[in-house]
Amino acid sequence: MESTTVKRHNRELILRELFAAPSMTKRQIADATRLSMPTITENLRELAADGLIVPAEARASTGGRKAQTWQFNARHRTAIGVALRPTEVVCMAVDLRGNVIAEHKVTMARRNDNAYYERAAHTISTFAQSLPSPIGVCFALPSSAARHCICVAEDWNAATESYQGISRILTLPCSRIARNVAYATVELHNHPLLRNAVCLYLGEYINSAIVMDGVAREGNLEHMQLDASGDICRCGSRGCLEVLCSSRQLTEEGESLPGFFGVLEQGERNHHVRMDRWLGSLAHAVNNIRTFVPADVILCGPIADYLDDSEIAQLERLTTCAEHVNPSARNPQVMRGCCVEYQDAVGAAQSLIPASHDGIPSD
Repeated sequence: MESTTVKRHNRELILRELFAAPSMTKRQIADATRLSMPTITENLRELAADGLIVPAEARASTGGRKAQTWQFNARHRTAIGVALRPTEVVCMAVDLRGNVIAEHKVTMARRNDNAYYERAAHTISTFAQSLPSPIGVCFALPSSAARHCICVAEDWNAATESYQGISRILTLPCSRIARNVAYATVELHNHPLLRNAVCLYLGEYINSAIVMDGVAREGNLEHMQLDASGDICRCGSRGCLEVLCSSRQLTEEGESLPGFFGVLEQGERNHHVRMDRWLGSLAHAVNNIRTFVPADVILCGPIADYLDDSEIAQLERLTTCAEHVNPSARNPQVMRGCCVEYQDAVGAAQSLIPASHDGIPSD
């Protein structure tokens, strides 16, 4: 192996260990890599000069000087996620650990014309210039499944055209991610041991994503039929999950979601009836999901943000008591998601972060 190849291999080896650990001393690096102390010292000096690692807090010692520790510099590179709202452009930045480090929001009515594309691109570019070495920009767009629903296809088309128009202007690499997958990406980041799950976004509309082997994929569970005689859904069918479990089943005409839960807390009977009916429909959906996706269910979105522990517990009891659930099988764990503000933009940014050091440039 040539000397330059050996040197690069040693550099990569040390950096990989530091990427995987919160911090390490020279001795810990030597034990993990089997490299000599002079080699480690030289590489640490070079990696620090390149900004890839930084000194961490010195560790206490039983005698003599405190041991100097080093850690991977998660802010050496950054990633940007963008959500194009009808009246707002939201930009979120994360470091290489996926932690949010900056955000920028600009009120801007979305229009599919060059003036909007240029203004939005300028907003994103200005934000990018304030960050250390962005990897790229990822846009959170409506689920591709939405294009098959006539009443929301217009929004999907408009968002897609906006993405294409803006990405042509930006100089950074651009990509796109389905909004429901972006939500699931945040859940994966906050639950690193999560391998399989179903994420349900609960709001005025419902979206879904399926996590399998630690990878989030688009779902279309919102159009799973629960009641063949139910109200008509935007997909053209009747009694879908979205029809029975959207916020429209909770709020009365002119009532906001915060208003509904505020009255619910006061014990108003009709609101409790609607809430119990809503929980029953969601439990029905969870049990159906469990028949073909043996995984936990994570609730995200505006409604999930208002659910308290007692309502989550009630939902779990309803799923456990369902007659068709195999009593010997593990009951589904239903949990409230992260409910992070602008979770789609955060997830879009996190989707650009490599899962291991192998995808991060070391030069």
